[in-house]
Amino acid sequence: MKLQLNKIVFLTIILITALVLPSNFLWKVECSEGSAKIYLLGSVHIVPDSVYPLSDVIEDAFERSDYLVVEADMKNLDIAKTQMLMMQKGLYTDGRNLRSVLSEETYKKLEKAVEEIGMIPMMQLNMMKPWLVSLTLPQLMIVDQGLDPEKGIDMHFLSKAKNAKKEILELESADFQMELLSSFDEKTQIAMLENTLEELPEFKEKFEKMVAAWSSGDIDKMEEIIEKEHGGKKELGVFYDKLITERNHSMTEKVISYLESKDGKIYFVVAGSGHMVGKTGIVNQLKEKGYKITRL
Repeated sequence: MKLQLNKIVFLTIILITALVLPSNFLWKVECSEGSAKIYLLGSVHIVPDSVYPLSDVIEDAFERSDYLVVEADMKNLDIAKTQMLMMQKGLYTDGRNLRSVLSEETYKKLEKAVEEIGMIPMMQLNMMKPWLVSLTLPQLMIVDQGLDPEKGIDMHFLSKAKNAKKEILELESADFQMELLSSFDEKTQIAMLENTLEELPEFKEKFEKMVAAWSSGDIDKMEEIIEKEHGGKKELGVFYDKLITERNHSMTEKVISYLESKDGKIYFVVAGSGHMVGKTGIVNQLKEKGYKITRL
């Protein structure tokens, strides 16, 4: 079965955008009386059906909110524009291809992985730049497991917001995320791909552990999974700084702008759990800035 390019586009942005019971990944953030109130929900962008129905605490917080805020509004994508941007940023057009830029060892590992997954021809992947391939491979694994991108936490609330005609705001945008991922130099992109190939054999197990940590509201376990994923890889330091740390700071500033709006509105903010937890996570940054935070 071959995966169409527009499907890859859709899944790529969901994956970027590459990460409940006191135990929910849900926090309430408050400033002064009369100011806006924020609910922060850490999400897993693609989840199995078993996580539903969500906790009443989460659903009630959403119902009380005036706005839904997501990393990128996947229900309002201009697919043609996004696909064109991906082709411009993610495909070789100068005569090079993966065979010419990867070491023989890495290319053989890639061929083996693609053959085992069996959902896309190597000829099609060969024209992609390493950053795009490093995202496409886990997506193929997710599809192969029968998971539906429409069932992710973000997509769940996007659907509910659109049905309820609730206004939707973005912390970033799909175009921003695409520009970010394509901005790394070739050496870093190759390191990204090599890291993905190294972790593919354990992908299913890691994914299941992340979903289990989210479902049980185990923040310590989620932090451990993310730290193991991102820590200790010097060659990927720049990548993780831009993908996680810098985005955490910009997302936090966006959340603060809502808190300080003085409009008395309620914002329901959904972002990957990896952006909520840890020392540089949104929750900790807001605590350090003196905001009142309650875990629900």
